[in-house]
Amino acid sequence: MKLKDNENGNISMIVLVFIVFICIFLIIILDFSNIFIKREKTENIAEMLSLAVSQELLSFEYEGINVADILNTEYENINNYEIDINIYYDEVSVTAKAPLNLFFVNRLMKKNSISSTATAKILYPWGEDFEYCKKFKFSF
Repeated sequence: MKLKDNENGNISMIVLVFIVFICIFLIIILDFSNIFIKREKTENIAEMLSLAVSQELLSFEYEGINVADILNTEYENINNYEIDINIYYDEVSVTAKAPLNLFFVNRLMKKNSISSTATAKILYPWGEDFEYCKKFKFSF
């Protein structure tokens, strides 16, 4: 089979377009994997802080809550996170917000961030759930 003069180089153009398409696809996959990693990390931090703060509230240490003490070694890794802690009488709500460093999506949007919120409900022993301590006898 003989090639015509105007068909030379067609396969190289198809391969070039295919390689560009594959590279863009891999960059998008890398961006989505970074989004899922950051989302998982913000969820873990929000859940850990909400449970730790609610435990501190049960031990009546409302004034002595320190995020750096609760997170220990994780605290150095989250220096650019925004952490918002809302404390109510029977509930602790923590929102952790982290910036996203993406390769492809940053070219389209200027501010990218992801946030996760965790809520911990506090059950006090003198509350309705324990029938106002009717079952317990205290010897004071």
